[in-house]
Amino acid sequence: MSADYLFGKPVTNGKVRVVRENKREWNWREQKYNIDEGESHEGKADENGKFTAKFDLNEDHQELQTDDWRKFRDLNFTAYRRSQRPTDLCFDEWRKIERFGHFR
Repeated sequence: MSADYLFGKPVTNGKVRVVRENKREWNWREQKYNIDEGESHEGKADENGKFTAKFDLNEDHQELQTDDWRKFRDLNFTAYRRSQRPTDLCFDEWRKIERFGHFR
């Protein structure tokens, strides 16, 4: 993943967390998704604002090979950043950046 400020410069050394979503359900009462998180990776973005997370997909590939009718399955991930600025209301909290996925 990569992170840039609105004015185009990379977010360097930003703390990042990428999580695989095992299950995701809408909670009507709280008006948010309840997410069952799987494997996750944390680290810092480099000087170009990039962070690479490697997930083991061997089990997913094996599962698809034994499936008679399904040839692919969407996998979903969510990226978070940790705020380090005391001026942020969410200081030192993980904040959701975006949900991405549909890797095949």
